[in-house]
Amino acid sequence: MQKDTRKIETIARSCIAVRLRRLNRVVTNIYDDALRPLGLKVSQLNILIVAARLKVARPAKVCEILQLDGSTLSRNVERTGFTRKKDRSESMLSERTQTAKNFTCLHAGPMDAWGQFKMKRPEVPIPVKGKLFLRNVLGSAGMEMSLNVVPPGDGIPFLHKHKLNEEVYVVVGGRGQFLVDGECIDVEEGSVLRVGAAGERAYRNNSDAPLYFLCIQYRAASAIEGGAQDGQGVEAKLVWPD
Repeated sequence: MQKDTRKIETIARSCIAVRLRRLNRVVTNIYDDALRPLGLKVSQLNILIVAARLKVARPAKVCEILQLDGSTLSRNVERTGFTRKKDRSESMLSERTQTAKNFTCLHAGPMDAWGQFKMKRPEVPIPVKGKLFLRNVLGSAGMEMSLNVVPPGDGIPFLHKHKLNEEVYVVVGGRGQFLVDGECIDVEEGSVLRVGAAGERAYRNNSDAPLYFLCIQYRAASAIEGGAQDGQGVEAKLVWPD
């Protein structure tokens, strides 16, 4: 028993883990007191900072960076009050997105399933079905893109233009019409339409089948070195997995 007592005293006096945990509690209390007017604890602040830096904060990545388990992350996130519960479509997007260091891939499904996507205020002026913005999903900060499906007889019910962004519409299925500055343009699968930022536009599906298109937004008057000029060869051997 005497040996056990000596061991206990030795651990209490010199164990680095014990001392670090004690110091961590002291520092945590200082930060928690400072953050109390904001309704936050330092553990929650750390999560919010990581989420802000990631832009698209996937729970597994946040846990990896902060060395947290999933239940601890979930508990702290709920207590911040800054999050909302995902709806079904958001959960589906998270489940269908592959992410690694140099790519993000969303498996959005076949075109005839795009009607399940829904946009709500404040992301769009009026609630709309069959539209999905991809910038946040893909983490493509310099470009916005959306998947769109317009049912027969439907369309955007107002003219609009943009402050800074041009748009390119790539029709991938069906037929329809675009109205740009009063000029009507018939489009079909394979049509690619660019509209300048100031162009007053609307579109409609005047056919008896769904109209599918991609819409790409980018800053007007921006310039890139296009074609193959930006490509660069690498020395690694191309090997496809079996």
